[in-house]
Amino acid sequence: MRLRSLLVTALAAAATVVPVGGSASALGTCSVVAPTKVVLDRPLVEVSYRLAGDCAVAGAVYAAWDVVHPSDGVAGGLTFDGTTTDTWNLYDWRGPARYGVRPWSALDVDTTPLTQNTATTTVKLGSRLTATTTRSAGRLAFNAYATTYSPTTGGWYRRSGVNVSVMHRASGATTWTWVKAATTGGTGRVTLSVVPQDGAYRLMIKETDSAWAAYSATVAGR
Repeated sequence: MRLRSLLVTALAAAATVVPVGGSASALGTCSVVAPTKVVLDRPLVEVSYRLAGDCAVAGAVYAAWDVVHPSDGVAGGLTFDGTTTDTWNLYDWRGPARYGVRPWSALDVDTTPLTQNTATTTVKLGSRLTATTTRSAGRLAFNAYATTYSPTTGGWYRRSGVNVSVMHRASGATTWTWVKAATTGGTGRVTLSVVPQDGAYRLMIKETDSAWAAYSATVAGR
């Protein structure tokens, strides 16, 4: 846990943090609004958090939460000391995980502790899918290239062995339906083709435990 200011340390020593589920009728509440989805696509991602409106209502003058990795422990902290926003510096070496945002302390002007919420932020690797299309002999062909962000290399790396699906949306429809799929080779590339129908097509890689979903640009069927 990173060091807090001397003033906050003194205030925290005089007041006990009330855990989530405490008596909301006797105490005010102060909540943090956490992003639920973060794309890890560069060496450092600055993740923004903000205080909810209940903090002002409760007269909060200070609030703090720890950002916690599910297995490695505290991965950073958020401090709102006269501010309503703060940033967590997410370094790519920490990798994908479902990070918990846990209460540390929240106080009003009388150093009365405020009830805090918990939250979660899911971090996964960025994923990209590009495709060029050609039309020949009544078929629409996709030449696709899949990449994902690699913390090891600090850049985008070809994604082999992943399923790429062709999705179709009929004219006037709002939903996409699966048509067929193929797996990328060692170069991260794959070719698929369909006999096009009215409507639109695009390619898709599904979300996984470690990477977000990826989609190619939409193209007309015929």
